[in-house]
Amino acid sequence: MVLPQARYWSGVAAVYVLKAERWGDYELDLLVSNWPVEGGRVVRLGAVVRQPCGTMRGFGFLYSDIYRWAFNPPGSVIEHSWHAKGMGQATIEVELAPQPVEVEVPAGVFPECVRLTRRSRTGGELVVAEEETIWFDRLLGWPVRMRSTLYYQDRIYFSESQLVSYGVLPLAEIVARVFAALDEMEALGDPFSETAQGLRGQLLSLGFSPPE
Repeated sequence: MVLPQARYWSGVAAVYVLKAERWGDYELDLLVSNWPVEGGRVVRLGAVVRQPCGTMRGFGFLYSDIYRWAFNPPGSVIEHSWHAKGMGQATIEVELAPQPVEVEVPAGVFPECVRLTRRSRTGGELVVAEEETIWFDRLLGWPVRMRSTLYYQDRIYFSESQLVSYGVLPLAEIVARVFAALDEMEALGDPFSETAQGLRGQLLSLGFSPPE
């Protein structure tokens, strides 16, 4: 997956499925993402829970909300509003296109993508607004392209990401890559090093160990 392209930086991130389990009528994927930052890498853990042929829910993961929204009927409009502590009233509106669209990215051509438009706004003393377009492939279960415009005070930020490749790797190779990224994350110093140590402990408790 190519990360947001901007004048200042760009990079390639990876998301791996460490574990896939079935609990009754539900399926659980344990995910780990590996993101570039200036001078190193950052690792994050997350999970997706879903019912077979049903909606998906994510926890602690960048695309968690997209999984929920993308499985609504075509043409749906989803609205959320809440009070964000210290930031005032927050709203999100998500609109699904009435028809699927074809999207071509480096990873291939995806002919039946759901196109979502998300508009969000947080009020208060600092107003933050964002409009994002997401092309989500239901069969793959993943967004293949995302474009975002963020408005913050008098500044505007543009970003775009797209899927570069996907496939299957041996679990041992995935684990080795993740622990290598944790080593890079620790080398960044605090607060990253403390977080990396905590993630390392979580992975060890789940039965994943670095290669000898």
